[in-house]
Amino acid sequence: MTTLRVWLARLAGLFRRSARDRALDDEIRAHIADLADDLAERGMSRADAATEARRQFGGVDRIKASYRDQRGWRPLEELLQDVRYSVRTLRRAPLFAAVAVLTLTLGVAANAVMVGVVDQMLLRPPAGIGRADSVRRVYFHTDDQQRVTGPVAVRAFNYHSYPVVAAIRNNVAAFDVSAATYRTDVSVGGGADVQSAHVELTNADYFRVLGLRPAAGRFFTADEDRVPDADPVVVLSHRFWMRELGGSPQVLGSQLLVEGALLTIVGIAPQGFSGIDRQPVDFWVPIGTLGRLLLGPQWESDYGRFAFGIVARLSADATDEIANTQATAAYRASLEAADQSPWMQDPHASAFAVPLSGLHAPTGIAAEGRVGLWLLGVSVVVLLIAGANVVQLLLTRTLTRRREITMRLALGASRGRLVRQLLTESTILAALAATTALAVTYLGGRLVQQLLLPGFAWDERVIDVRMLVVALGVGVLLALVTGLAPAIFGLSNSHRDGLRPARVTTGRTGALRGGLLVVQTAFSVVLLVGAGLFAKSLYAVRTHDVGVDLERVLEATLPGRPGGISAADAETLYTSSLQRLAVIPGVERVAMTYRMTPVAIRVEGATDDRHERAVPMMTVVTPDYFATIGASIEYGRDLTRDDDRLAVRVAVVNRALAAEYWSGGDPLG
Repeated sequence: MTTLRVWLARLAGLFRRSARDRALDDEIRAHIADLADDLAERGMSRADAATEARRQFGGVDRIKASYRDQRGWRPLEELLQDVRYSVRTLRRAPLFAAVAVLTLTLGVAANAVMVGVVDQMLLRPPAGIGRADSVRRVYFHTDDQQRVTGPVAVRAFNYHSYPVVAAIRNNVAAFDVSAATYRTDVSVGGGADVQSAHVELTNADYFRVLGLRPAAGRFFTADEDRVPDADPVVVLSHRFWMRELGGSPQVLGSQLLVEGALLTIVGIAPQGFSGIDRQPVDFWVPIGTLGRLLLGPQWESDYGRFAFGIVARLSADATDEIANTQATAAYRASLEAADQSPWMQDPHASAFAVPLSGLHAPTGIAAEGRVGLWLLGVSVVVLLIAGANVVQLLLTRTLTRRREITMRLALGASRGRLVRQLLTESTILAALAATTALAVTYLGGRLVQQLLLPGFAWDERVIDVRMLVVALGVGVLLALVTGLAPAIFGLSNSHRDGLRPARVTTGRTGALRGGLLVVQTAFSVVLLVGAGLFAKSLYAVRTHDVGVDLERVLEATLPGRPGGISAADAETLYTSSLQRLAVIPGVERVAMTYRMTPVAIRVEGATDDRHERAVPMMTVVTPDYFATIGASIEYGRDLTRDDDRLAVRVAVVNRALAAEYWSGGDPLG
């Protein structure tokens, strides 16, 4: 307790220093006066008594210094002195301070933004998920020979038919709870107010898997989630609720028109949550509610419609190895039970669960993630160049202050104290830069994210704890680097050299400045070469023949089936829309395409195994689609209106699919 009181007293001594000094002066004068009075009473004259009293009392300045050492904490006092002196010094050179701070701000802000981008895309799970470390996503693969280390597979995919997903949900004890998911776009509203929205069809257990709590209302229940026909209920995302409905709690219990079906709003998802695919989701609906409308009449038993993903939460005593073994057994058993689809049976088929972060995706880091990593590397180079520039500025400024530094050394200041002084200046600059960088990140970070990946579901918080830690760490690193280099090399000159006019920079200081120039030039060349390669790649992409007339083809997105009309009326509406578009002056051809979906196919007459092939994607199009987009048919013919009129089942396959399934043979017929 005594030690604590001493330190508290020392801390209090740092405040009200002027008043304490005045009190000390008054107390010293009182002591000297009392001693002089005592000497005068003994017979000395008043003048001699005053002189003798001051002599006996001792050195006043020494006593004051000793008292100040006892009442305060010298290291902290010196630090405060250095801070005040550094602020005064920087205020006398505002142009230098502004250039240094802006240069460092560029490096810190670029790194803070890009670290935030890479963090969200690759390192952390989607926002809003509770206990995300135990949540897993199930992947499938069918070729055991293509397997590499760990659970990663070359031909892995995270979607399958609903019977397979249901088999894993019902037969994997290592999963405490699991749910199927299917994400697509639908129409919301009717008439002139119809718009497109992102929906995720899922099970009631989906919200339990992810550990979510509703922001308002409730989630749909297992009784409402029946297969194949579920209740018409919907859970809105917090963003959709705020954007389209103003965040009004009165919307609970009201109805939302989705694909012509009236769905009752029962709850609002928590703020910041937008699904597991890192893509915006506007609302969640039971699979059975819109399954037949969006996936066909036999969606729950169709092994050929690869549309569903599965997300699960591990049990408390389960491991990934146990879950993978059980999921693989359920997967193979489900394929063996598909008597109507023998081509899907595969003795090497396996299923495995991986965490939700982008780094664990068995298909490798996505193209967006690789772009983020590349930009992070560029931002680090920018930071290094900025740091080298500021070191140059500080070194030059230190050399111009050699006379001041030499005088302070001659008056008794230690080199260590001067090094701390220069470090304090660089720390203040770095702190200002970090603060400014956070402001820039807050104001412009969202813009950078949207320009980089506009379709990514970014966190609603532009700045989070990790970005603050990065900004703080980069600021400390810059303070050390930009402060130590000028301090070490700037103080290397002798006292006599500091009093002479500086004409030529030689020795270690000149070598440092030359080295910094080399570093800056090298990194600048790296950036220029990278920019040149990027421009060349962009030009190559723009000039590459993708088989489509990019200059003359326009694309427009239409919502799904407008609300309030039947499927037949919707088809009539789309047909009439195409006819009206076709007569617009300047329009040569018009075609329509429906959403892309994965399918399983079987080649008639094939004798070898086709289950090892990748799952193809199918797109439904109107006649003359290829002629409209300017793509030529290499072999065979285009789809025509007679195919629709005669109800002929025909398809056009691309070169890759023909080579994969027909191995150079003739696919026609």
